[in-house]
Amino acid sequence: MTKPERTLEWKQKADGSLRGILDDVNCWDLTPYPPLSDQQLDRIDVMLTATITDGPDRTVVGVVGIALVPMSRHQVEGYLSLVAVRPSHRHGGIGRTLMHEVAQSIGLGQTKTTERVSPCPVGMHRLRLHTMRGTRTAGSVSDLLDTVAWYSRLGFQVRRVIPKYYRFALDDDGVEMVLDLTSRKRDRLK
Repeated sequence: MTKPERTLEWKQKADGSLRGILDDVNCWDLTPYPPLSDQQLDRIDVMLTATITDGPDRTVVGVVGIALVPMSRHQVEGYLSLVAVRPSHRHGGIGRTLMHEVAQSIGLGQTKTTERVSPCPVGMHRLRLHTMRGTRTAGSVSDLLDTVAWYSRLGFQVRRVIPKYYRFALDDDGVEMVLDLTSRKRDRLK
């Protein structure tokens, strides 16, 4: 029996494949986050997927969805709209691998990991996201993942705390975090 193959692949809104994948991801348990709305799904411009191929079966096990936000004529910000790993594949490094690839390939063209050209524009100067201070994963109270600490280990820095940002989660505070892609900070993603 052959070992399942893991691959990373960039996808763009223009190629028409995002919506089907995103609809599948919306069925995953993203607790405590609710499924993404159609409006949120439509804002995702590019996506990096992690796929496991085992014989004829091909399963998407992780995704990073990025909305491209123009900041000026020459600069674009990437907003991380979605970072998700299929519950059955969590805690195996897939999220970290995806985030490492995103940071390394933004605006750099061809990358070693995917051997494809990144669809993100060269002028992208930072990645931004919002997260909760702490997030229960897979609905388990005992399995608490501190998302702020996780993103900090990847090089993101807290920009600000937004009181009661997440209304669906008992008015939990949101934390806005940024990763500066113009400096050496992205080298921390190793």
